[in-house]
Amino acid sequence: MQESNIKPSELTKLNLDSAEKLNRIRDLIFGQQSRELEQKLERQRLELARLSQESTRLGETLRALESSFAAQINALSDRLSAQIEEQHRHQSQLLKESEQRLEQQLQSVNQHLLEQVATLSQALRQSEESIMSEMRTTATRLNDQKTDRVKLGSLLMNIGATLQSHDSAEEVSDLLMELADTIE
Repeated sequence: MQESNIKPSELTKLNLDSAEKLNRIRDLIFGQQSRELEQKLERQRLELARLSQESTRLGETLRALESSFAAQINALSDRLSAQIEEQHRHQSQLLKESEQRLEQQLQSVNQHLLEQVATLSQALRQSEESIMSEMRTTATRLNDQKTDRVKLGSLLMNIGATLQSHDSAEEVSDLLMELADTIE
């Protein structure tokens, strides 16, 4: 119970004195080895603090690099998207131009074919008319050159009578010549 009579400041002084005494006793027992161990521990604490600071700094650098890379990737992605869109527009324009050229060429070929069909139709009509005209002319000529049936019949009867009467071959030959002339 005497302890309650001790003042707190005296208690602190006693504790400090005790800690100092304890340090001296430790120093005597463990001596140099204890100091070396404490120095190693202190160096390890300092190294740990340095590594912790380095780790924090590297983390911040890593986050900054990550942010920078993300921004660069986004910028490249945007640029690539813009280039793809521009190429798409360019290809679409080229395709439209090609379609227009092909349409014009198709119309030109179609017009040319229609002109050829018209030319061929006209040539066909002219050939048809020419053939019909020639046929008419030939038919008219044939009608004009027909041998009169009565005359032909009479001639054939004369030939038959001459052959029956056994007249000379000269007379039969003359009658056949006359018949040939009549037919032509």
